[in-house]
This record gives sequence, C-alpha cells and structure tokens, in this order.
Amino acid sequence: MNESIKLAKELKEEILKEPLIVEYLRVKELVESNEEINSLKKQIALAKAHKDNDLHKSLLDRYNNHPLVVNYNVLKEEVNEYLLEISKIVNKK
Repeated sequence: MNESIKLAKELKEEILKEPLIVEYLRVKELVESNEEINSLKKQIALAKAHKDNDLHKSLLDRYNNHPLVVNYNVLKEEVNEYLLEISKIVNKK
C-alpha cells in the first residue's frame, strides 16, 4: 500500500476518535432520525412547492430554531473549522 494512503487512513481513524467529531456524528444521527424534524422538512418542501411563502417561512423558522438543529449547525461549523485546520497542516509545503 502506498505510504501516503496508509497515512491518510491513519489520520482518518484519529479524526474519527476526536470528541468533537464523535459528538457531531451523534447529533447528526439524532437529527436524521428525529420524527419531528423529518416531518418539518416534508412540510417545508410542500409549502415551497405550493408557493405558500408565509407557511414556508414559519416552518423554516421552526426547523432552524429546533434545539437539535441548532446544536447540529453549531457542531457542523466547528467540525468544518477543525477539518480546515487539518487540511492546512497537511497541505503545508
């Protein structure tokens, strides 16, 4: 196996052990399996398809203010920053 690929796989394993990543993946699973959130997503899509802008905005606000969604979005941003830092380090020449 190419040494670079081996190192990349080891890096991935270490990243997946990082508490921030573990928490992000846990919350992501909670969001994806939450019936209320999934129902809101469907209702948002229907309101948009029916061009009901007031309902669409109201549902979107409920979705974006749902505690799990808020937590997920904060974690997602932190994960993106974390991975960006790793990318900068890996790509440093």
